[in-house]
Amino acid sequence: MITAAQGETVGYLHAVWQGIMAIVALSIAFNLRDFAYRIFQYSMDRSPVTPGAGFSPTVIRLATAVVGIILAISCMSNLLG
Repeated sequence: MITAAQGETVGYLHAVWQGIMAIVALSIAFNLRDFAYRIFQYSMDRSPVTPGAGFSPTVIRLATAVVGIILAISCMSNLLG
């Protein structure tokens, strides 16, 4: 019985972690506090290899939107199922 309770706790913690990461990813996707541009500028200023022409804040927003949606769906399926 103790292991079943621990397994449920770990499952809930995993779902909560996915929810937090989904919120962070969607915050970047919705450009909260201009995070996408800050990530872009940080990588352009500090990277030893300059990112290519296809790398832009829009690409960062699209990628984090996809990751955020997937994490949100996974979080809800873990909590409901």
